[in-house]
Amino acid sequence: MSTSTGTTTPAQQPILLLTRHRQLAPAAAIRTLNQVGATDILDRFYNLGGNFIDTDRGQPEKWLGDWMTARKIHDEIVLSCSYGNAWRPHGNSKLQSNFGGNNAKSMKVALKASLTNLQTTYVDIFYVAWWNHTTSIPELMHGLNDLVAAGKVLYLGIVDTPAWIVAKANEYARQKGLRQFAVYGGLSTCESRGIECDIVPMCADEGMAICALPRSTYFVPTEKQRTMPAHQHGSDLEVALKKVGKPKVASNAAQVDVAYVRAKAPYVFVVITLTTVADVESMLAALDVVLSEQDIQVIESSYKFAFG
Repeated sequence: MSTSTGTTTPAQQPILLLTRHRQLAPAAAIRTLNQVGATDILDRFYNLGGNFIDTDRGQPEKWLGDWMTARKIHDEIVLSCSYGNAWRPHGNSKLQSNFGGNNAKSMKVALKASLTNLQTTYVDIFYVAWWNHTTSIPELMHGLNDLVAAGKVLYLGIVDTPAWIVAKANEYARQKGLRQFAVYGGLSTCESRGIECDIVPMCADEGMAICALPRSTYFVPTEKQRTMPAHQHGSDLEVALKKVGKPKVASNAAQVDVAYVRAKAPYVFVVITLTTVADVESMLAALDVVLSEQDIQVIESSYKFAFG
C-alpha cells in the first residue's frame, strides 16, 4: 500500500466578469440583431471572455457561423437556438406547414437548417420556442431525445410554457429514460415578475437553469432607452431603480434591473440584445452590480405584485 500527499492550488480569480463561467449558466449571453457591426460586437464579447450566444433563426445564424468558422472557435462557444415559430414564411417553398409548430417534422427541419447556417454539427441548447398545445408530450420528448442521441443537441430548453407542462414533460422523460429539459426561458424583469409565481419554484424543484429574457430595449442606441426601460407600473418603480442604482458603480436603471433578475434564483443567466459595441460595455457594467436584500426590498415594495 502506498500513499501520496499533495497540495491543491486555489483557482485564480477571473480577470474579467465574463470569464466567470459555470455549467449551463454563464453570467450573461448576447443576441445580435443585424450584420452591421455584428463582427465587432462578437469580437468584443469574445475578447471579454463571453462564450454564450443565442441567435435568431435565418440570416443571423449565417453571420454567426461565418464568424466562428473564420476564427475556428466553434467548440469554445456555447450556442443556443430554437424551433417552433414559423421561421420560413416567405421562403421559396410553396407549402409552409412543416416550418413551424412543435411536431417532430418541424423539429427536424428547423435544426437541420440551423446546423447548416451555423456551420456546425451540434448546438449546446435547443429550445422549444413556445408550447402550441397541438403536439403530444410523448412525441415532443421522444423527438428531442432522438436529437440528443444523434449528437446534434447537448441540452434541451423550453420557452414561455406553463410550469405544469414542463413538469409533466420532464416526469415523462424520467419515466422513459429520455433527456429532460435543463433550461427554462422566459421574460423576467423587476416589472414583469410573473415567472416568480410558478416558474422559478418549478425550476428549483426540477434542477433547471433559468434563461431570463429582459426587455430588448435595455441596450439600444438611444440614450433614453439605455438608461430607463419603460415601466407599466409608472414612476414609483423608476424612482426605486434610480435610488438603488445611485450608490452603485457605473450603473443605471436597466443595469439594476438585470442585477435584480440575476438575484432571484441560483442558476440564472440573462440574454441581452446588443446592437453596438458600446452595448457590450454597458452589459459588462450590469454584471458588476450586486444587490443587497435591502435593495431588492426597495424595488419590490415600489408597487403591488400579486403572486396569485
